[in-house]
Amino acid sequence: MSSEQDEPFQNRISNSNRNIAIKNELDNLIKINEMLKMTSESIRESTKNIQIFKKNAKNSNSLIDIWSKVLSQNKAIKDLLDGDVKLDGGNDHQQQQHVKVEWNGNDSFKDSIELKSLELQRLTQEYESLVASKRSIETKKTVDTNIKRKRRF
Repeated sequence: MSSEQDEPFQNRISNSNRNIAIKNELDNLIKINEMLKMTSESIRESTKNIQIFKKNAKNSNSLIDIWSKVLSQNKAIKDLLDGDVKLDGGNDHQQQQHVKVEWNGNDSFKDSIELKSLELQRLTQEYESLVASKRSIETKKTVDTNIKRKRRF
């Protein structure tokens, strides 16, 4: 009889141990789930950072290309001013021709700048006049619209 009385007690102990093991497993699964969420967020963040890096690298390459063109143009202008210009006819059979370029002096350059400056001033004044005219027309339209609305009521 003693074994019959011990059996419910042993079942309670084994159920209790089983419940503790299940609770421990649940806690571990919750921790694993939290780690997976953090890893997923980290991967998303890394993907965004990689995209930003890729965009910055592309922009840097564009800037390098532009800078290369600026330097090339700068050298061409320097050679032109130094009178060291070489023209290639585009044909391998033709020889390169040396062209001597002389600077016309500051006077023609200065005259050109002055003409462009005067034209810019004239165009600026014309633009300002057109903007003022447009504002006047818009104001008149607004007033006319308001008058028409008031007449309707």
